Amino acid sequence: MKDTFNETETAFALRFASVDPLDRLRMTSEMFESAKRLIAASVRSAEPGLREDEIRVRIFDRLYADDFDEPTRARLRASLRRTG
Repeated sequence: MKDTFNETETAFALRFASVDPLDRLRMTSEMFESAKRLIAASVRSAEPGLREDEIRVRIFDRLYADDFDEPTRARLRASLRRTG
């Protein structure tokens, strides 16, 4: 699904390319942190009372569901549950 017009994408890409590399890194990091906060808020809304380690697992699952095979995901989930 695509929800952005080509002109908007082009303008964003040009603006982003004109930013200093360190500022680009900062902006990207801030966007990622915002995405994680939005996911956490969604999880908390859907599953009130969930422990913080389980919220981290839900965030991991939403962000990286297709990036690892199931045995690796299981190991990473276990690690997230231990590091609270």
